[in-house]
Amino acid sequence: MIPLIDIGMDVHKGEPYSISGQVIVSMPGKPCFRCVGFIRDKDLDQEGRRYGEAGANPQVVWSNGVLASTAIGILIQMLTPWCPINPSSAFLGYDGDRFTLEHDARLDVSANRNCKHFSTIGELGDPFWKP
Repeated sequence: MIPLIDIGMDVHKGEPYSISGQVIVSMPGKPCFRCVGFIRDKDLDQEGRRYGEAGANPQVVWSNGVLASTAIGILIQMLTPWCPINPSSAFLGYDGDRFTLEHDARLDVSANRNCKHFSTIGELGDPFWKP
């Protein structure tokens, strides 16, 4: 029941190759990765079958850097009074071909719902730092 910031990216085989990724924040009591539709059993099965399809070393430095820097920015915002916006949940999609990082609409569908996968919501404290 602690905040979770996750980053991930993939290189998709094609002509030419394509890069995509995401930064997702799951906060206690807010939608989890399953609630927002990011983790689905059928997707996990499919990803497992095609793992390594883009080659033996598909990691790309700039895309991982964008995702990691964004995740660190979100963490800094959680821990310090950097600006008045407190992120609750976030789902940002990265298009490595267009070099864009945009809000993913899948979060909007479940943003105001409590997560049904974890039940100890009443025992949570405030995860944000306040002056």
